[in-house]
Amino acid sequence: MPNPLSRTSPVVVSLTLRAEKKMNDISYTKSGECRKILSEIIGVNRDCFSPPKSLYKYSKISKRLVENIINGKISLSNPSKFNDVYDSFLQAETISKLRFEILSVRDMLLSADNSLNKSLMKRISKIDNHRAEKMMKGLRITCFSTRENDIKMWGHYGGSNKGICIEYDLESNNIFDGLLFPVIYKNKPINVSKLCDEGKILQALLACAIVKNRIWKYESEWRIIIPIAKSNAPDYIDIINAPKIKRIILGKNYQYKKMTNFEEKESAKKLYQFVKENGITIYKCTSLMHTFDIGIDQVDGDEILS
Repeated sequence: MPNPLSRTSPVVVSLTLRAEKKMNDISYTKSGECRKILSEIIGVNRDCFSPPKSLYKYSKISKRLVENIINGKISLSNPSKFNDVYDSFLQAETISKLRFEILSVRDMLLSADNSLNKSLMKRISKIDNHRAEKMMKGLRITCFSTRENDIKMWGHYGGSNKGICIEYDLESNNIFDGLLFPVIYKNKPINVSKLCDEGKILQALLACAIVKNRIWKYESEWRIIIPIAKSNAPDYIDIINAPKIKRIILGKNYQYKKMTNFEEKESAKKLYQFVKENGITIYKCTSLMHTFDIGIDQVDGDEILS
């Protein structure tokens, strides 16, 4: 998962934009056909693509985060900025049939020279990696979890338990229908070479964007994935019309009075005002006896400034 909130001036994208039949074909991404193909490629039941009623986003307190909350926006990031080096990495040996032609020449001319053989294979691998890294930059992704009380999530993404977790009510707004994908956890990545050779680049990218190593399974992740056609698109974009915020959970170590950063304190004040004006319920994490689980108790909104 990323931390997309430590930058300024993102591009704002409306999901009502008319889709183009190109790399950024949002209409295809939202289609049942897309999910059918992905379920076949990855080897999962299509039912797993049905989103839950709520999703959670962990974050530290920041100016950008609070601005997004107030303005009904959600930030998406270039997956090359994520903390998993294999996140959305195109697992294909090449995106054309050129590789097979090169290998054919290699077999004919270099069978007697092992050093040239190894050198050629190394160069091919570098080309494949370069293409994979370039193609992954054609996606913008934001990440959620189905769990609000995971101790690792609070430690890694919730500002070391000093941040917040936002619960989004997906039943309040269906604008994300078709753009939400579950992350599937596997021992090995999905090889999408055949899809690339067939010119099905978008399908290949989506498959690689929703399959992650099993070590990340604790994240219980769902993603909004938007394909971007422009090669010079910014690393971060905002999408508008976010679902309604159902509640905000404060981390176990969230304490306004101990904040030393001026911008952080001002952001907390704005968050407090927004919560009061919109009647959003506030909860706070607690420690529990005789277990490593995290408790969550409802508290007064004034806790934001306590």
